[in-house]
Amino acid sequence: MIRRRSPSRLSGLCRGLLIDVGPLRRCRGLRVLVAGQAVSALGTQMATVAVSYQVYTLTGSSPEVGLVSLAGLGPLLAGALIGGTIVDSVDRRRLLVAVAVAALAVSPQPPTGGGQRLPPSTPRTPTRRPGPGRDQEAGHFHGRLL
Repeated sequence: MIRRRSPSRLSGLCRGLLIDVGPLRRCRGLRVLVAGQAVSALGTQMATVAVSYQVYTLTGSSPEVGLVSLAGLGPLLAGALIGGTIVDSVDRRRLLVAVAVAALAVSPQPPTGGGQRLPPSTPRTPTRRPGPGRDQEAGHFHGRLL
C-alpha cells in the first residue's frame, strides 16, 4: 500500500523550497524595485547577446566573438575586485547617485533617441563578386546591421 502525504505536510515542504513573496505583496516600493532590477538585468543580457550577434554577423568569425566577450571580462573583474573595496568604504547613497550619473554620461545615446534619424539601410541581399576566372556566389551580406 502506498502511503500518501497529508496536504499540510506537502504544503510545508513546498513552502520550504519556494520563495516567500509576501513582502512583494505588502510593499509597493519593493515591487517597483524588483521589477526595475528585472528589466535592467534583461536589458543587460539582451545587449550582451546583441553585441555578440553583431560581431558574428559582421565578421563571421567565432574567435572574434570570443575576443569581444573576453574584452568584457576585464572590466567585470576589475569592477568586482576594486569596486568591492570602494563600496565598503563610501556612503552607498552617494555612490549610487554617482554611478547613475556616470552611466548616463557614458551611454552612447539618450534613451529617447535624441531626435536622431537613422540612416536608410541598404538591402540585405547576397551580392555577387567576381571570382578567379568566373563569378562565384558570395555568402556575405552588405549593409548595416544596426
